[in-house]
Amino acid sequence: MLAERDVTRGVIAAEEYLEQSVPAQPGGTLFVDLDRGSVSVTSHDPNEVRVEAVGRGWASGMCVFTLMCQGGDVHLDGDIDAWFPAFFGGARVQVRLWVPRRYSVEVQTRGPVDVEEVGGRVGAQSGGGRIRVRRVAGPALLRTTGGGIRAEEVNGDVQAQASGGRIDVAYVNGDVEVRTSGGPIEVHGAAGSVDAKTSGGKIVASFVEDPTGRLETSGGSIDVIFPEEACVDLDARTSGGRVRVEHQMELERSKRHHKVGTINGGGLPLRLRTSGGSIRVRSA
Repeated sequence: MLAERDVTRGVIAAEEYLEQSVPAQPGGTLFVDLDRGSVSVTSHDPNEVRVEAVGRGWASGMCVFTLMCQGGDVHLDGDIDAWFPAFFGGARVQVRLWVPRRYSVEVQTRGPVDVEEVGGRVGAQSGGGRIRVRRVAGPALLRTTGGGIRAEEVNGDVQAQASGGRIDVAYVNGDVEVRTSGGPIEVHGAAGSVDAKTSGGKIVASFVEDPTGRLETSGGSIDVIFPEEACVDLDARTSGGRVRVEHQMELERSKRHHKVGTINGGGLPLRLRTSGGSIRVRSA
């Protein structure tokens, strides 16, 4: 079905397929709200938001896409008739979008989400897929109940929460806060604090400056790497292994499973806790 435009309301609606570009000045936000489907967002040079949305499969005729401009923001909604998917497996929805270079993105769907090279904040929430974010100006708030999360090259704080997958974060120029109940956590090239917690995997964290934060796991080891000259107040404890510190350390407490002290005269606090593995602290 061809797109139908309501000029008075600034609304464009279509069934099954929508291909449209609308004017959008830098500084605005793209809001995407889908019942289901994959979402891919990247930036381009024109000051416009370009949309390619398609529904395939048994229920594709039940897909209705609505595009609306409101102030400097753009809204894309994707609705699917609720009863049809229960009998035939539902529609496969795929949405690709392009935004101006300096634009923010907010996505909600029940499928995978990819956001790349966006010059604003990013929010992504998925009810059934993985989330990947790369080269964004940040901050980034990412949540999924059905997959893993990867955030890379973010110039801002990152908050990530997964119910059943691993979390990978790399090269974040800000603070990192991550939670998962069913997978490992890896944070590489951290420039700020790292607050990481998992109930079912190991934690690896590398810092490019003085390390700080709290790393906690109930079912794995902890491996921390930071520069040789870094300053830190360290408190590392395990219930199911040993603590090994490969730095010169001024110790206040030294046991096989618990070490407390300072490195290079001390600095910001770094707390490490695990119930089911060993802890290793070393230089890059």
